[in-house]
Amino acid sequence: MARQTVDTGQIEAVVQKLTRADAAMDSALDTLKGKVRQVENTWGGQAGEQAMTELYRILQYGEARSTVLQNYINLLRQQVNPSYEGAEEINRSLADRFK
Repeated sequence: MARQTVDTGQIEAVVQKLTRADAAMDSALDTLKGKVRQVENTWGGQAGEQAMTELYRILQYGEARSTVLQNYINLLRQQVNPSYEGAEEINRSLADRFK
């Protein structure tokens, strides 16, 4: 059977990268939101309305994206990393009892 290992340090590094990426995407979307509000009243006609509709749709997806990413980050932090460490400690303890 192949040996499998989990490097909890790498999991934490991934969590940190995802957290920074989420913050960068939030910042970019906040900048976009500000720009959209600046031109909202100046864009007229059907094309302007369609463009604004699409821009606001992008902003809504950004909020959903952030929620999903935060849920994934929380899962890694709270479930995968600590659970793995705890399970390994229990396994070591049980193995020591049978020596």
